[in-house]
Amino acid sequence: MTKSRQSPKKRRATARRSSGIVVLTFDFQSFLKRITSIGGWKEHEGPDSGVGIDYWYRSGNHEAYINIDQAEMTVSVDGEVVFQGSANQALVKEE
Repeated sequence: MTKSRQSPKKRRATARRSSGIVVLTFDFQSFLKRITSIGGWKEHEGPDSGVGIDYWYRSGNHEAYINIDQAEMTVSVDGEVVFQGSANQALVKEE
């Protein structure tokens, strides 16, 4: 499966409606900083789970993995799940 990725630059947490389609974009670096209190996250290549869309980030010796599958998002940092829920829940927590 070929991944369609946005630029790793600021994926802002917003929802847009256009022609009945909801498009969600995220600022993953800020989201990771908020839920971990660790800054400086940089996107890097990681293995493909084969399910949904995968994003990998590093900050120092910490590694974060974000998987989004059918609007459900799981965020793990250093192998521990730190957030699991709908993408909409993550947006609400962002505000």
